[in-house]
Amino acid sequence: EVYRGSCWAVAAGTAMELHAMIKAKKAVTPTSFEQLVDCAPNPKDCGGTGGCSGATVQLAFEYITKYGLVAENAYTDGYRVRG
Repeated sequence: EVYRGSCWAVAAGTAMELHAMIKAKKAVTPTSFEQLVDCAPNPKDCGGTGGCSGATVQLAFEYITKYGLVAENAYTDGYRVRG
C-alpha cells in the first residue's frame, strides 16, 4: 500500500467495488478510498486517530451508507493532491 495508514479505506473501497462488480457482472469504476481517508469521521479513535493515522472498515461503511462514495477520478482535492 502506497499510503501508509489508509489500509482501512482501501479495504472498504475495494469491498464496495467487488460487491458492485458481482451485482453488475462486469467491471466497475474504481471508488475513491482517498475520500474515506479525508472525510470518514473517527470520533472514538477506533483503529487509530483517523485519516492516514488509521480507522476501521466499519467506520468507512458507516460513512459510505450516509454519504456515498464517489469514483476515484471524481475526487480531485484529496490529501494526495494537497500533500
